[in-house]
Amino acid sequence: DLEANKSHVLKDNADKSGHVRLRNFGNDDVIHVTGASSSDYNFGTGDDDRDGSFDDLLITFSENGR
Repeated sequence: DLEANKSHVLKDNADKSGHVRLRNFGNDDVIHVTGASSSDYNFGTGDDDRDGSFDDLLITFSENGR
């Protein structure tokens, strides 16, 4: 969990595989990515935590269409 009411800068290396769930991610928080461009990512919403609300941000990575 991220501390609420505090700005956070998170880093991701696209060359490494991973699955992360962030809680309390706010408008002033940022994710810096290396090893990829923005066109390699897809953004959407869904019910990832299965609480009945489709309010979760889903980010997927696709390298060269894979």
